[in-house]
Amino acid sequence: MWSVRGEDAAAQARNIALVKNEFELSGRRVDLSQITMPVLNIYAEGDVVVPNSCSQGMQDRFGTKDYTELGVPGGHIGTFVGGKAQKILAPSIVQWLTEKKRSRAPKGA
Repeated sequence: MWSVRGEDAAAQARNIALVKNEFELSGRRVDLSQITMPVLNIYAEGDVVVPNSCSQGMQDRFGTKDYTELGVPGGHIGTFVGGKAQKILAPSIVQWLTEKKRSRAPKGA
């Protein structure tokens, strides 16, 4: 069992349930292996709420081989609102989406 500093026991239990495919949302069990579309897993390299060891290495939990991890400088919040992170995060997402679009485009398009 992992320990996530700053989260309460209920939040930890939800996180563990999600990776064990035991989490329920609106009465339905969430099964990560049923996600077959490309996955971009973004994590904060300096996150102290969700440690990198809990964010990385999730590729075997999904039902897709098209899995990418993107570590972004900053903490739990700073990854999305910090200036340095935004210079990396937004362009990286656009690049990933563009690559996915190109790889799925019909030949000759």
